[in-house]
Amino acid sequence: MEFVYPGGKLVLTADETLNDSDKNIYVPTGKRWLLLHIRIEFTATATLGNRTLRIEVRDAADDIIWESEILQIAASQMGIMQFAPGLVRTTNDLPVANVTVMSACPAFILDAGYYLRIRDGAAVDVAVDDMIIQLMTLEIDI
Repeated sequence: MEFVYPGGKLVLTADETLNDSDKNIYVPTGKRWLLLHIRIEFTATATLGNRTLRIEVRDAADDIIWESEILQIAASQMGIMQFAPGLVRTTNDLPVANVTVMSACPAFILDAGYYLRIRDGAAVDVAVDDMIIQLMTLEIDI
């Protein structure tokens, strides 16, 4: 069966600013996004403490409408999370640092004002830990 996308263009949105482990990516005014893929690369400093990396999809009223599983990352380690509709976890093991974790997420259509909050829920070293985010969407003019 073929999935027919609504009219729009593929857009890669990235936030590669270092020294920040709490980021928001907003759907622009006049646009609608079909979320296709999320990739997060997180590198923890040597500051002691377990980071709890998670993704939240929020509406314009700041309600959480979906949140990912948590990837725990210890000091001086790195973790990569990837989410896309239809991805299947191949193991029941809990995610551990220095691995890539791939999981499914719902096929979201997000309106202007909706956003993704990607953060270390433990806020261990927010202003120094590094987090790179890449987000592939089908962007639709509304």
